[in-house]
Amino acid sequence: MHLYIKLLKRCSPFLIILLIPAFLLSCKNEPKSKEVSYNSELKSSQDKSGNEVADLINIRTENMDIIMPDTLQSGWNTFKYSNDSDMVHLILADKLPIVDGEQIGAEDLETEVGPVFQKGMDLIIQGKQEEGFAEFGKFPKWIGEIKYTGGIGLLSAGETSRVTFKLEPGLYRFECYVKTGGQFHTSMGMYKEVVVTDQESSTTPPSSDITVNLSSDNGIEIIGEIESGPQIVEVNFKDQKVHEHMLGHDLNLIKIDENTDIQELEKWMNWIEPKGLETSTEPAVFLGGIQDMPEGNKAYVNFNLKPGKYAFIAEVPEASKKNMLKVFTVPAD
Repeated sequence: MHLYIKLLKRCSPFLIILLIPAFLLSCKNEPKSKEVSYNSELKSSQDKSGNEVADLINIRTENMDIIMPDTLQSGWNTFKYSNDSDMVHLILADKLPIVDGEQIGAEDLETEVGPVFQKGMDLIIQGKQEEGFAEFGKFPKWIGEIKYTGGIGLLSAGETSRVTFKLEPGLYRFECYVKTGGQFHTSMGMYKEVVVTDQESSTTPPSSDITVNLSSDNGIEIIGEIESGPQIVEVNFKDQKVHEHMLGHDLNLIKIDENTDIQELEKWMNWIEPKGLETSTEPAVFLGGIQDMPEGNKAYVNFNLKPGKYAFIAEVPEASKKNMLKVFTVPAD
Protein backbone atom coordinates (compact mmCIF):
# COMPACT_ATOMS: atom_id res chain seq x y z
CA MET A 1 0.00 0.00 0.00
CA HIS A 2 2.41 2.67 1.10
CA LEU A 3 5.68 0.73 1.15
CA TYR A 4 7.43 3.15 -1.15
CA ILE A 5 6.31 6.16 0.87
CA LYS A 6 7.72 4.70 4.04
CA LEU A 7 11.04 4.19 2.35
CA LEU A 8 11.10 7.93 1.81
CA LYS A 9 10.89 8.53 5.59
CA ARG A 10 7.95 7.18 7.54
CA CYS A 11 4.91 9.20 6.89
CA SER A 12 1.19 8.58 7.22
CA PRO A 13 0.02 7.01 4.00
CA PHE A 14 -3.49 7.77 5.00
CA LEU A 15 -2.88 11.47 5.15
CA ILE A 16 -2.55 11.46 1.40
CA ILE A 17 -5.78 9.91 0.31
CA LEU A 18 -7.84 11.96 -2.13
CA LEU A 19 -11.40 12.60 -1.06
CA ILE A 20 -13.62 10.30 -3.04
CA PRO A 21 -17.03 11.41 -4.41
CA ALA A 22 -19.35 13.13 -1.99
CA PHE A 23 -21.88 10.35 -2.00
CA LEU A 24 -19.60 8.34 0.26
CA LEU A 25 -20.00 11.04 2.88
CA SER A 26 -23.73 10.42 3.00
CA CYS A 27 -23.28 7.24 5.02
CA LYS A 28 -25.37 7.90 8.13
CA ASN A 29 -25.66 4.82 10.29
CA GLU A 30 -26.98 4.73 13.82
CA PRO A 31 -24.59 3.30 16.43
CA LYS A 32 -25.00 -0.38 17.12
CA SER A 33 -26.31 -1.28 20.55
CA LYS A 34 -23.81 -3.10 22.72
CA GLU A 35 -24.43 -5.25 25.75
CA VAL A 36 -21.13 -4.16 27.33
CA SER A 37 -19.19 -0.92 27.15
CA TYR A 38 -15.87 -1.83 28.66
CA ASN A 39 -14.64 1.72 29.19
CA SER A 40 -18.02 3.22 30.09
CA GLU A 41 -16.65 4.94 33.20
CA LEU A 42 -14.28 6.96 30.98
CA LYS A 43 -17.25 8.77 29.46
CA SER A 44 -17.22 11.24 32.36
CA SER A 45 -14.88 14.22 32.65
CA GLN A 46 -13.43 12.93 35.92
CA ASP A 47 -10.20 11.08 36.59
CA LYS A 48 -10.02 7.75 38.39
CA SER A 49 -10.19 9.54 41.77
CA GLY A 50 -13.37 11.40 40.84
CA ASN A 51 -11.65 14.74 40.26
CA GLU A 52 -12.50 16.88 37.25
CA VAL A 53 -9.87 16.71 34.48
CA ALA A 54 -8.79 20.25 33.60
CA ASP A 55 -8.69 21.22 29.92
CA LEU A 56 -10.08 17.87 28.76
CA ILE A 57 -10.32 17.86 24.96
CA ASN A 58 -13.38 16.02 23.68
CA ILE A 59 -13.28 14.22 20.35
CA ARG A 60 -16.32 12.45 18.95
CA THR A 61 -17.16 10.37 15.91
CA GLU A 62 -20.78 10.03 14.83
CA ASN A 63 -20.31 8.68 11.29
CA MET A 64 -17.25 9.28 9.11
CA ASP A 65 -16.13 12.36 11.03
CA ILE A 66 -13.78 13.67 13.68
CA ILE A 67 -15.56 16.31 15.75
CA MET A 68 -13.03 18.26 17.79
CA PRO A 69 -11.67 21.81 18.26
CA ASP A 70 -9.96 23.59 15.38
CA THR A 71 -7.17 24.84 17.66
CA LEU A 72 -5.19 23.23 20.48
CA GLN A 73 -2.46 24.44 22.79
CA SER A 74 0.98 22.88 22.57
CA GLY A 75 2.48 20.71 25.28
CA TRP A 76 0.62 17.98 27.16
CA ASN A 77 -3.03 17.46 26.17
CA THR A 78 -5.59 14.98 27.47
CA PHE A 79 -8.08 13.73 24.88
CA LYS A 80 -11.33 11.87 25.50
CA TYR A 81 -12.46 10.12 22.33
CA SER A 82 -16.04 8.85 22.14
CA ASN A 83 -16.73 6.51 19.24
CA ASP A 84 -20.47 7.05 18.79
CA SER A 85 -20.48 5.49 15.32
CA ASP A 86 -21.33 1.90 14.40
CA MET A 87 -17.81 0.75 13.50
CA VAL A 88 -14.23 0.64 14.75
CA HIS A 89 -12.05 3.73 14.28
CA LEU A 90 -8.71 5.19 15.36
CA ILE A 91 -7.19 8.67 15.35
CA LEU A 92 -3.66 9.38 14.19
CA ALA A 93 -2.18 12.85 14.76
CA ASP A 94 0.25 13.84 12.01
CA LYS A 95 2.35 17.00 12.07
CA LEU A 96 2.46 18.50 8.57
CA PRO A 97 5.75 19.92 7.28
CA ILE A 98 6.81 23.33 6.04
CA VAL A 99 8.62 22.97 2.71
CA ASP A 100 10.61 25.85 1.20
CA GLY A 101 8.80 28.25 3.49
CA GLU A 102 5.35 26.98 2.52
CA GLN A 103 3.05 25.11 4.91
CA ILE A 104 1.81 21.80 3.54
CA GLY A 105 -1.91 21.41 4.13
CA ALA A 106 -4.87 19.22 3.31
CA GLU A 107 -5.31 20.69 -0.17
CA ASP A 108 -1.72 19.78 -1.09
CA LEU A 109 -2.35 16.22 0.02
CA GLU A 110 -5.52 15.98 -2.03
CA THR A 111 -4.11 17.40 -5.27
CA GLU A 112 -0.53 16.13 -5.28
CA VAL A 113 -0.78 12.80 -3.54
CA GLY A 114 -4.35 11.54 -3.46
CA PRO A 115 -4.77 10.42 -7.09
CA VAL A 116 -1.45 8.57 -7.06
CA PHE A 117 -2.24 6.88 -3.78
CA GLN A 118 -5.72 5.80 -4.83
CA LYS A 119 -4.43 4.24 -8.04
CA GLY A 120 -1.74 2.38 -6.14
CA MET A 121 -4.28 1.16 -3.60
CA ASP A 122 -6.64 -0.08 -6.30
CA LEU A 123 -3.84 -2.10 -7.89
CA ILE A 124 -2.84 -3.66 -4.58
CA ILE A 125 -6.44 -4.63 -3.79
CA GLN A 126 -6.54 -6.31 -7.21
CA GLY A 127 -3.51 -8.38 -6.22
CA LYS A 128 -1.07 -6.34 -8.33
CA GLN A 129 1.23 -5.38 -5.49
CA GLU A 130 4.34 -4.71 -7.54
CA GLU A 131 2.46 -2.36 -9.84
CA GLY A 132 0.76 -0.68 -6.90
CA PHE A 133 4.03 -0.04 -5.08
CA ALA A 134 5.52 1.37 -8.27
CA GLU A 135 2.78 4.02 -8.33
CA PHE A 136 4.04 5.38 -5.02
CA GLY A 137 7.23 6.51 -6.69
CA LYS A 138 5.22 9.45 -8.03
CA PHE A 139 4.63 11.05 -4.63
CA PRO A 140 6.23 14.44 -3.88
CA LYS A 141 9.43 14.26 -1.83
CA TRP A 142 7.95 16.22 1.08
CA ILE A 143 5.66 13.32 1.93
CA GLY A 144 8.50 11.83 3.98
CA GLU A 145 8.61 14.90 6.21
CA ILE A 146 5.20 14.25 7.77
CA LYS A 147 5.68 13.24 11.41
CA TYR A 148 3.62 10.79 13.46
CA THR A 149 3.00 12.26 16.92
CA GLY A 150 0.59 9.80 18.55
CA GLY A 151 -3.17 9.65 18.70
CA ILE A 152 -5.82 7.20 19.87
CA GLY A 153 -5.58 3.48 19.27
CA LEU A 154 -8.23 1.31 17.66
CA LEU A 155 -11.58 1.83 19.39
CA SER A 156 -14.71 -0.21 18.78
CA ALA A 157 -18.20 1.22 18.35
CA GLY A 158 -19.70 2.57 21.55
CA GLU A 159 -16.39 2.68 23.42
CA THR A 160 -14.56 5.64 24.94
CA SER A 161 -10.82 6.17 25.29
CA ARG A 162 -8.74 8.73 27.18
CA VAL A 163 -5.14 9.48 26.21
CA THR A 164 -2.59 12.10 27.27
CA PHE A 165 0.33 12.99 25.00
CA LYS A 166 2.46 15.95 23.95
CA LEU A 167 2.09 18.12 20.84
CA GLU A 168 4.52 20.57 19.32
CA PRO A 169 3.29 23.82 17.72
CA GLY A 170 2.33 23.45 14.06
CA LEU A 171 -0.36 22.32 11.63
CA TYR A 172 -1.74 18.82 12.16
CA ARG A 173 -4.10 16.43 10.51
CA PHE A 174 -6.06 14.10 12.81
CA GLU A 175 -7.31 11.15 10.78
CA CYS A 176 -8.70 7.63 10.71
CA TYR A 177 -7.26 5.16 8.21
CA VAL A 178 -9.38 2.11 9.01
CA LYS A 179 -11.06 0.64 5.92
CA THR A 180 -14.68 -0.01 4.97
CA GLY A 181 -15.33 -1.84 1.73
CA GLY A 182 -11.67 -1.40 0.82
CA GLN A 183 -11.85 2.40 1.15
CA PHE A 184 -9.83 4.15 3.81
CA HIS A 185 -11.94 6.33 6.09
CA THR A 186 -9.66 9.26 5.30
CA SER A 187 -10.87 9.07 1.70
CA MET A 188 -14.42 9.34 3.02
CA GLY A 189 -13.61 12.63 4.72
CA MET A 190 -12.65 11.32 8.14
CA TYR A 191 -9.92 13.80 8.96
CA LYS A 192 -9.61 17.13 10.73
CA GLU A 193 -7.02 19.84 10.19
CA VAL A 194 -5.94 21.30 13.55
CA VAL A 195 -3.65 24.17 14.50
CA VAL A 196 -1.47 23.67 17.58
CA THR A 197 -0.44 27.07 18.92
CA ASP A 198 2.75 28.26 20.62
CA GLN A 199 0.80 28.83 23.82
CA GLU A 200 1.51 25.90 26.12
CA SER A 201 -1.28 24.12 27.95
CA SER A 202 -1.44 23.87 31.72
CA THR A 203 -2.03 20.10 31.53
CA THR A 204 0.53 17.91 33.25
CA PRO A 205 1.02 14.16 32.72
CA PRO A 206 -0.89 12.00 35.21
CA SER A 207 0.61 9.53 37.66
CA SER A 208 0.64 6.03 36.21
CA ASP A 209 -0.20 2.67 37.75
CA ILE A 210 1.36 0.45 35.07
CA THR A 211 4.23 0.99 32.64
CA VAL A 212 4.44 -0.52 29.15
CA ASN A 213 7.72 -0.23 27.26
CA LEU A 214 7.64 -0.61 23.46
CA SER A 215 10.72 -1.49 21.43
CA SER A 216 11.70 -3.40 18.32
CA ASP A 217 14.15 -5.51 20.35
CA ASN A 218 11.97 -6.50 23.30
CA GLY A 219 8.48 -5.92 21.96
CA ILE A 220 5.83 -5.11 24.57
CA GLU A 221 7.08 -5.18 28.16
CA ILE A 222 4.51 -4.80 30.94
CA ILE A 223 5.88 -3.51 34.25
CA GLY A 224 3.47 -3.86 37.16
CA GLU A 225 0.28 -5.82 37.86
CA ILE A 226 -2.80 -5.04 35.78
CA GLU A 227 -5.89 -5.15 37.98
CA SER A 228 -9.59 -4.55 37.52
CA GLY A 229 -10.98 -1.05 37.74
CA PRO A 230 -9.66 2.30 36.52
CA GLN A 231 -5.92 2.63 35.95
CA ILE A 232 -3.45 4.66 33.94
CA VAL A 233 -0.81 3.05 31.72
CA GLU A 234 2.38 4.94 30.88
CA VAL A 235 3.56 3.90 27.41
CA ASN A 236 7.22 4.51 26.58
CA PHE A 237 8.45 4.32 22.99
CA LYS A 238 11.97 3.04 23.66
CA ASP A 239 12.63 3.03 19.94
CA GLN A 240 10.78 3.21 16.64
CA LYS A 241 11.40 1.40 13.39
CA VAL A 242 9.86 0.68 10.04
CA HIS A 243 8.37 -2.83 9.98
CA GLU A 244 7.63 -4.99 6.95
CA HIS A 245 4.40 -3.13 6.25
CA MET A 246 6.41 0.13 6.40
CA LEU A 247 4.70 1.43 9.52
CA GLY A 248 6.07 1.82 13.04
CA HIS A 249 4.76 0.12 16.16
CA ASP A 250 1.97 1.39 18.42
CA LEU A 251 -0.11 -0.08 21.25
CA ASN A 252 -3.74 -1.25 21.21
CA LEU A 253 -5.81 -3.00 23.87
CA ILE A 254 -8.37 -5.68 22.98
CA LYS A 255 -10.89 -7.73 24.94
CA ILE A 256 -10.55 -11.45 24.26
CA ASP A 257 -13.47 -13.86 24.46
CA GLU A 258 -14.27 -17.38 23.27
CA ASN A 259 -14.81 -16.11 19.72
CA THR A 260 -11.46 -14.36 19.36
CA ASP A 261 -9.14 -15.98 16.82
CA ILE A 262 -5.62 -14.77 17.64
CA GLN A 263 -4.25 -15.69 14.22
CA GLU A 264 -7.03 -13.79 12.47
CA LEU A 265 -6.46 -10.88 14.84
CA GLU A 266 -2.77 -10.67 13.91
CA LYS A 267 -3.59 -10.86 10.22
CA TRP A 268 -6.24 -8.15 10.57
CA MET A 269 -3.74 -5.77 12.19
CA ASN A 270 -1.67 -5.71 8.97
CA TRP A 271 -3.14 -3.22 6.48
CA ILE A 272 -1.42 -4.94 3.54
CA GLU A 273 -3.84 -7.83 3.93
CA PRO A 274 -6.95 -7.36 1.74
CA LYS A 275 -9.15 -7.57 4.84
CA GLY A 276 -6.65 -5.87 7.14
CA LEU A 277 -8.16 -3.02 9.21
CA GLU A 278 -11.48 -3.72 7.47
CA THR A 279 -14.49 -2.84 9.63
CA SER A 280 -16.61 -5.70 8.30
CA THR A 281 -14.12 -8.25 9.67
CA GLU A 282 -13.30 -6.61 13.01
CA PRO A 283 -11.87 -9.54 15.01
CA ALA A 284 -12.35 -8.34 18.60
CA VAL A 285 -13.48 -5.49 20.82
CA PHE A 286 -10.85 -2.71 20.71
CA LEU A 287 -10.47 -0.52 23.78
CA GLY A 288 -8.08 2.16 22.58
CA GLY A 289 -4.38 2.73 23.08
CA ILE A 290 -1.76 5.06 21.61
CA GLN A 291 -0.81 5.52 17.98
CA ASP A 292 2.66 5.56 16.45
CA MET A 293 5.10 8.00 18.12
CA PRO A 294 8.80 8.79 17.62
CA GLU A 295 11.52 7.17 19.71
CA GLY A 296 11.79 8.65 23.18
CA ASN A 297 8.18 9.84 23.35
CA LYS A 298 5.65 8.70 25.93
CA ALA A 299 1.91 8.77 26.43
CA TYR A 300 -0.58 7.94 29.15
CA VAL A 301 -3.68 5.83 28.45
CA ASN A 302 -6.64 5.41 30.83
CA PHE A 303 -8.39 2.06 31.01
CA ASN A 304 -11.22 0.76 33.17
CA LEU A 305 -10.98 -3.02 33.05
CA LYS A 306 -13.45 -5.64 34.16
CA PRO A 307 -12.19 -9.12 35.10
CA GLY A 308 -11.43 -11.19 32.02
CA LYS A 309 -8.92 -11.88 29.30
CA TYR A 310 -7.26 -9.08 27.34
CA ALA A 311 -4.27 -8.42 25.11
CA PHE A 312 -1.98 -5.60 24.13
CA ILE A 313 -1.06 -5.74 20.45
CA ALA A 314 0.92 -3.55 18.08
CA GLU A 315 -0.31 -2.82 14.57
CA VAL A 316 2.53 -4.72 12.90
CA PRO A 317 2.72 -7.91 10.81
CA GLU A 318 3.17 -11.13 12.81
CA ALA A 319 3.01 -9.31 16.12
CA SER A 320 3.48 -12.44 18.25
CA LYS A 321 6.80 -13.28 16.61
CA LYS A 322 8.05 -9.82 17.63
CA ASN A 323 6.77 -10.13 21.20
CA MET A 324 4.27 -7.41 20.32
CA LEU A 325 1.22 -9.44 21.32
CA LYS A 326 0.79 -9.86 25.08
CA VAL A 327 -2.22 -11.77 26.38
CA PHE A 328 -3.06 -11.24 30.06
CA THR A 329 -5.87 -11.91 32.51
CA VAL A 330 -7.44 -9.34 34.80
CA PRO A 331 -8.43 -11.21 37.96
CA ALA A 332 -11.67 -10.73 39.84
CA ASP A 333 -11.50 -8.60 42.98
